[in-house]
Amino acid sequence: MHHISDPNHRLYPSSNFVARSNVFTVDCLFHEAKGFFKSTANDTAVEQTLEHMRKYAKTSSKRLREKIRDISSTAAENLSAAGISDAQILTLTLPELIELLPGIQNFQTRREIMALISQHCEKSSKSLREKISDISSTAAESLRAAGISDARILTLTLPELIELLPRIQNIEGQVTGVLLEQRQVLKGLERQLQAALDTIRPYLELLDKLDKEEELTRTQLCDGNKSLEGVASFMSDLVKVHIVGEIGRNVFLKNLGVRILECNLEQCSVILILWPASSGFEIKAELSKIPDNKEAILVLMHTFYPRQSMDATRQKGNIVETVNYLLYQSTREFNEQAISRVRSALERYGRE
Repeated sequence: MHHISDPNHRLYPSSNFVARSNVFTVDCLFHEAKGFFKSTANDTAVEQTLEHMRKYAKTSSKRLREKIRDISSTAAENLSAAGISDAQILTLTLPELIELLPGIQNFQTRREIMALISQHCEKSSKSLREKISDISSTAAESLRAAGISDARILTLTLPELIELLPRIQNIEGQVTGVLLEQRQVLKGLERQLQAALDTIRPYLELLDKLDKEEELTRTQLCDGNKSLEGVASFMSDLVKVHIVGEIGRNVFLKNLGVRILECNLEQCSVILILWPASSGFEIKAELSKIPDNKEAILVLMHTFYPRQSMDATRQKGNIVETVNYLLYQSTREFNEQAISRVRSALERYGRE
C-alpha cells in the first residue's frame, strides 16, 4: 500500500523486489484523507489479486472429482476416460451418469454421486452479478448505474461491455468469460430439466390416458344407466303376445297401435288369435288348443259384413274378448270399434 496524494502516480512494481515464490505482490495507492483511490492502478491490482485467487478456487472442482473417486473409483475413471471436465461434472444429468456407470448394481452409487453434485452446486452457487463484482467492483457498479438487470447481463455483447466499461483495462474479456461460463451452467441446467422431462413424460402420458379412459368409462356407465332405464321403461310398456293366424295380420297390428313383444306360448301374457270367420269348425279346434292357464283374444276376420256375431267366451272361459273385423270392406266405424276393444284388452296386460 503506497501512501500518495496523486492517484495517477506511476510506481515501479514491488514484485520485482520480492524473491519468494509463495508470495504474490501487487501495488495499491491510497491517501489517509481520501482513502483507497479509484484509479487504473488500483483496479489493475484488484484484478491481478482476483485472478491469482481463482487459481486456488479451481481446486474446489478437483475436490469434487476426488469425492466422486471416494464413492467409486470406477466412476472417476470413467469420467476421465470420457474427457469430462471439472465444469462439466457439475452439469451431469442422471441419464448421462447411467451411461457412464451402468448396471443395477450401481444404482445406489449413482444416487450418491448425483446428491454430491447437487450439494456442491448449492454450496458454490454465486450470482452472476457477484462474480462480476469479484472481477471488478467498478464494473458491477457501472452495471447497476446503467440499470442492467440480471437477465439482461446474460445477453450483453462485447461492444456493449466496452461501451459500459470503457476505462477498465481487460475487463471486457474477463466479464465475457464469466458470461460464457454462466451460460454454460444454464445450458447444463437446461439439459438436466430436459432429461427430467423426458423421463417423466411417458408416465404423464400414461396417467393422462388412464384418466381419459376412466372418464370415458364413467360416461359410458352413466349413458348405459340411462339407456337401461329407457329400455326398462320401454319394456314395461310392451305386451307379451303369442299370435296365432296370418290373415290380415300386418294391417291389423299396424292399426292396433299397441307395442307388442311377440313371444312363444309359454312366455306370453295373452294369446291373440286372428282367424277367418268362414272356418267355424277350425275355430273351435284352434280354441281347444289354448291352455287353460292362458287368456286369449279372438279376432274373427270377415270378407263381408257379418250377419251374426260369434261369442267365443261361451265356448271357452279363458277367451276374454271376441271381435269381428272386416278385411276388405271400408266400413271404418265397424273396424275402429273392433280395434278399440282389442287395444283396451291388450293394454291391461301391458300394465301387469
